Amino acid sequence: MKKTLTLLFVSAVCALFFCGCDSKSPEENLIEAIQKAQEGKWKEAGKYADRAVAGAPDNVGSLIMRAIACEKNDNYDQAVDSARRAVALDPESFAALYTLGRLYSSHPMRNAEAINTLNAALRIRPESAEARVIICNVLSRMGAVEGRTYLAKLHRHEEYKNDPALYSQLGVIYSKMNNLAWANKMLVTAFRLAENDPDVVFNMARFSAEYIPRKQLANKLYSRFEQLARGKEIYTAELDEAKAAIGR
Repeated sequence: MKKTLTLLFVSAVCALFFCGCDSKSPEENLIEAIQKAQEGKWKEAGKYADRAVAGAPDNVGSLIMRAIACEKNDNYDQAVDSARRAVALDPESFAALYTLGRLYSSHPMRNAEAINTLNAALRIRPESAEARVIICNVLSRMGAVEGRTYLAKLHRHEEYKNDPALYSQLGVIYSKMNNLAWANKMLVTAFRLAENDPDVVFNMARFSAEYIPRKQLANKLYSRFEQLARGKEIYTAELDEAKAAIGR
């Protein structure tokens, strides 16, 4: 799935890890970091998160906040380090595992680490759609058909019941499994839900070109995709594929 979600545990972090404490410097710094994060002031949020960790180096909430702030400030290695420390301190913390897994998922060479960590988070909170979405994104990047079981469970969530990205990715997976009838059903459903979504249109075009095949329909869909994706750098490879397909 192209669609991704980011869950920011801002207010929850303070409530979970400082509940009942006196007003001390680490708590005040964490609260300030959370407030700055909510305002989108990530440099300042990082400064206060650093102070919170310095004052309470074994506090999981402070480490999670610092990990998020480091990520937003493009300090990936420090973000991962903070999240790892949080997980080491509390291996049963969903927030810590989710944050570390999400960070791993943003690195193309850490697919397995991302999936393993997010699966650990799901064992603690099986209903988490956010963790399941990220696993689906990673498996999609890997071209793995194992994403089907995650997508099927995700489909039970009200929020994703009519999600075109979900149907589209299921169509891609069924295509790879050579279950063309279900692939066509999923891709057509996705197209009806979002006929102007470049990802949905591209997946339908590729299916029409490579699996059915129906060249005229594929060319029509590739042309539509070109119109929707033109000038968007993220679609460079797909645009090249579309042009080559139409020219054949």
